[in-house]
Amino acid sequence: MNVYDLDIPDYSDIHAEIDQQISEFVTGLDQYENPSGLVAKKVITQIQNRMTASAGHIRELNDARRALAEAVEYYKQTKKQGFNLEDTKALITAIQAEHLALTSIAYLKAIVELLEQGSGSRGSHLILSEDGVEIHPDVINKATGKPLKFKPENEALRNSILRIKYDHQATDLFTCENIPVRQAPADRKAFEPAWQDYRDGKIYKT
Repeated sequence: MNVYDLDIPDYSDIHAEIDQQISEFVTGLDQYENPSGLVAKKVITQIQNRMTASAGHIRELNDARRALAEAVEYYKQTKKQGFNLEDTKALITAIQAEHLALTSIAYLKAIVELLEQGSGSRGSHLILSEDGVEIHPDVINKATGKPLKFKPENEALRNSILRIKYDHQATDLFTCENIPVRQAPADRKAFEPAWQDYRDGKIYKT
């Protein structure tokens, strides 16, 4: 049995794979430099602007789909064109830019997947929907001239977590799957006795 605390990962059986990945990454650094390549700081700015516009607190399915497609093409562009490295420090920024480009795809992929599953507004974001609930008469959609409407939360999705996984063969470079939420412990002990039970090894997963 395992206590609630996380187990220390054991990578002893995949050392060779890890070494190969590190070696490939270091070798690939030579491919970053291209005098006619992209400017890393501008790449990061463009990624930030896209995420602010389409992955912020107000979201809409068609817009998220468009942003995801753009993010995938932009990442492929960074891999194809490389970066114009002005100095040694620029290499670090270039690595950050490429990683951010890939991470933005994962984030947008998750947003699109949730919206396609019928996810509504929850937490820190609002989902726009023409057949939803009116936000306020004075909050107008500039494109239509009508009040903006939002889709309420789909509470059924509280019972699952969206797991996203990198897949270089996938169209969007990532795949998603729903996994059930692990139930929270029913024990409601105060901190002091619960901490003592933890120290004594009495708290275990069920």
